[in-house]
Amino acid sequence: MSKLRAKVEKYELFCQKMNERSTVMRYSLATLAVGLAFGARLLLHPLLQDRLPLSFFLTGGILAALFGGFGPGLYALVFGFLLADYFFLPPVGSIGSYGSSEWVRLVTTILPGLLAISAISLLQGARRKLRVYTKQIAEAKEHLEQEVTIRTAELKASVSFLENFCYAIAHDLRSPLRAINGGATLLEEECAGQLNEESEAAVAMLLTGTVRMDKMIEELLRYGRLNHQETFLTPTVLNSLIRRVIQAFEADVDSARAKVIYDETSSEPVLVDAKLLELALSNVLANALKFGRKDTPLVVKIQVEEASNRVRILVRDNGIGIEPQYHEKLFHLFQQLEATPDKGMGTGLAIAKKAIERMRGSMGVESELGRGSTFWLEVMRAPRAEREALNERGPDPINLGRRKFDAPRPENKGVG
Repeated sequence: MSKLRAKVEKYELFCQKMNERSTVMRYSLATLAVGLAFGARLLLHPLLQDRLPLSFFLTGGILAALFGGFGPGLYALVFGFLLADYFFLPPVGSIGSYGSSEWVRLVTTILPGLLAISAISLLQGARRKLRVYTKQIAEAKEHLEQEVTIRTAELKASVSFLENFCYAIAHDLRSPLRAINGGATLLEEECAGQLNEESEAAVAMLLTGTVRMDKMIEELLRYGRLNHQETFLTPTVLNSLIRRVIQAFEADVDSARAKVIYDETSSEPVLVDAKLLELALSNVLANALKFGRKDTPLVVKIQVEEASNRVRILVRDNGIGIEPQYHEKLFHLFQQLEATPDKGMGTGLAIAKKAIERMRGSMGVESELGRGSTFWLEVMRAPRAEREALNERGPDPINLGRRKFDAPRPENKGVG
């Protein structure tokens, strides 16, 4: 089969080169094809007599069309039929003097010949266009590959920059900050009882500020890692994951005198990174537990809604609620509606949204002041084949897939 394909390719290349010859060369070849057809028919005339007077010339016209195109093929067909009419069609020695049978023979031969050379010409034109398009596609592919290589190199450079930037924050910036904190601590200890009230307040403010700044840098590092660390999306059972998150917050729920309700209605797996989804859901739950109303027991309800190819996790609470103009602000770094130390650093929801976006999902909030809030986390539903395979083998309640991204559990620093 490979040898036959190679021969066909050589033949097509030969035909292409012949079609690219000059007009004189192509018509000369057509004349040669007619001459060969005439010689062959003349040589076999004693044997054939008046049988097959046009077939040899029809073959010559087709060969001329193959090697020269439509024009030389038509020329060879007409020229050959004139020779056949004069030398082989009765009455011999005349042109255009036909009986009814000769007319039928002529028409039934010329029409297939015209169709044949037209089809050959169209096929050759289509092949030429195909070669041009193939060449253009190959060039575009090569250009695209070059662009991908360049963009990949730029992306790697960006990732390297982010990694170096995070390292600089973690070490170069935190080191002098800790030195300031250590100096202030030493000053407070060595000069205990010797400072006036204003000096003691200044030292306390310095200590508080450095501790808060260190925590902000830590949260910024956590947010930065989400941008460039690799994630793995695998089919994951929501019920077991949500239960793990709720269990991890039992102490916080008791401390807030709250109640967390989970309506286990979902059984379909989702396509997520379990560590990232657990991180996002933990941050949202931690945020809900911090903003209850003083006059009403806090109740947090977790629900799951399924669509055709998406799954939405809803975290509803009856807390203080949020005015609509602050909905977008909630998901920005270090943004707080209540700037109090016990409410966290203002990064929890920003980290949660970034984690969801890394899984090709989305996150938002619906809330009104005094009427509670509903945070929704929307992720992809696992493909049907993977859902069926997971249902057949049974879910692993601890870990449903390999994870390269090791996201730490948040320290319950939700935002408002």
